[in-house]
Amino acid sequence: MPDAQENHALQLDEEWVELIASARSMGLSLEEIRLFLGDSNRAAAKRSSTDRCPDSAP
Repeated sequence: MPDAQENHALQLDEEWVELIASARSMGLSLEEIRLFLGDSNRAAAKRSSTDRCPDSAP
């Protein structure tokens, strides 16, 4: 019997499947989805690194 953590992981996977299926039904290709997710990850990492940069303090 799966524990709570495994159930949570399964729920997240189902949400991702639904998200990707929705994007595909809107006509996005898998490559477009990958590019979007990659760009989002890079933008988040860039924001995170500038938030920690001591030179940006007032």
